Amino acid sequence: MKLEKILHYVEHSFEGCPSFVLLMSDGKEYISNYDLFVENTSKNKRKIVDDLVRVGWLSYGTKDRYYEVLDEHLYNLFDSPSCEMSDITNTSYMFHGCESITEFDSDMSNTTHAGAMFLGCCSLIRFNGDMSSVINADRMFQDCESIQKLNADMPNVESAHNMFRSCESLVEFKGNMPRLRDAICMFCECRSLTGFDSDISSVVKAENMFELCQSLQKFNGDISSVKEAGLMFACCKSLQKFDGNTSNIKRAEYMFYQCESLREFCGYISRGSHVEGMFYGCESFEHFNSIIAYGIDIDSMFEGSNPPIKQEGGFEFSC
Repeated sequence: MKLEKILHYVEHSFEGCPSFVLLMSDGKEYISNYDLFVENTSKNKRKIVDDLVRVGWLSYGTKDRYYEVLDEHLYNLFDSPSCEMSDITNTSYMFHGCESITEFDSDMSNTTHAGAMFLGCCSLIRFNGDMSSVINADRMFQDCESIQKLNADMPNVESAHNMFRSCESLVEFKGNMPRLRDAICMFCECRSLTGFDSDISSVVKAENMFELCQSLQKFNGDISSVKEAGLMFACCKSLQKFDGNTSNIKRAEYMFYQCESLREFCGYISRGSHVEGMFYGCESFEHFNSIIAYGIDIDSMFEGSNPPIKQEGGFEFSC
């Protein structure tokens, strides 16, 4: 199933979120708003209002007033004109919970906010959309467990936390993100991802970025701007080598937790860095080539791991 047409659209609807009435390729119309994606029927419209009233009326004083507000939102939605995908800048939660959508092929070249756009779309297998204008992609594909490949340059994206979280079939991602700053949990639980090669030179927050990516073997990304990297590669059990500019990292707690195949590390441990358990569970170390600033607790850094067999001439300390 895929999108055929946007019949109605309101950018700021219930709870400030965009609302849509969508015609899908199964010939049915669907109402979409935040965590709702239901077929457009009289019964469902009433159910939407009744369900929301039951949980949210208190802040409006009376249930009658809340009914009025919700009815007004629905009226405004169905009174709004149709539009093209290319006209929309905010597609947040557009298909959230649509378990039947299998493909997306539309012009979203003007979309700037795409947070949770496909959240929970467990049958999505193909995505073809221009993401050159997207700034916020938080949770965009979270729980899209069937998608295997995605190619999308995102030159303007700044936040993508949890973007691909639990995309368990994702094997390959291609796309540069030179302005990305927040990559927290971006690929967390992408258990089939085998490699990563993208421009992430502006990323500052990378906690849990690849946690539980058990098939990740190769990482090629500029992390010279990263400051927070706790659990970044936790449980990446296939990762064997890491070579990167880690000079700005200040929080590296359990960064390589249970990376049991990690054999080589090349980086820089700067003064004041938090390195507790950084290599906990790394049992296969052979080479460790790193400059370590004075004051770093090496015992804490290698807690729970086998110390490197070779230190490439010994630990080198900086002033």
